[in-house]
Amino acid sequence: MEGSGLYNIRRLQNALLSDRAIIVKLQGKPFDIGLIQIYAPTADKDEEEVEIFYGTVKKAMKQLKSQDIKIVMVDYISKLGSERTENILGPFGKGEKNERGDRFIEFCKGHNLIVMNTWFRNHPRRCWTWKSPGDRTPFESR
Repeated sequence: MEGSGLYNIRRLQNALLSDRAIIVKLQGKPFDIGLIQIYAPTADKDEEEVEIFYGTVKKAMKQLKSQDIKIVMVDYISKLGSERTENILGPFGKGEKNERGDRFIEFCKGHNLIVMNTWFRNHPRRCWTWKSPGDRTPFESR
C-alpha cells in the first residue's frame, strides 16, 4: 500500500488530496502554517505519474496563502547530488544527481523551496532511506 494519511483528526475532509498527498492548515500568529506531505513516485513509475505528482504539489501549494509558512515534506526517490545549488541544496547532499533530481531541484527553484536535509551534516548511516532487496548499497536520499 502506498500513500499518506492521518488518523483520528476532526475536520479533515478536504485534507486528503490524493492517495499520495495530504495538506493540513494550522492557524498561527502572525502567520498560518501549511503542512504538505507528499509521497513521490518511485523510479520504476512512468513519466505520467511523475507529472501527476508535480501537479498535486502545485495544487496543494495553491491552497495556501502567499504569506503562509509552507512546509512541504516529500518522500522523494531521486538523487540530488552533493553539489551546493544556490540556496536550494546545501553542502551535505550525497552521490550524483540523476534526472529526477535535476527536475526536483528546478521545481524547488521555481517555487522558492529549500531541501532542508542537505543543510545539516549527518552520520553516513543516517543518510539513506531504504535498501532494495538483494542490494548491498542503500539508497541515499539526499
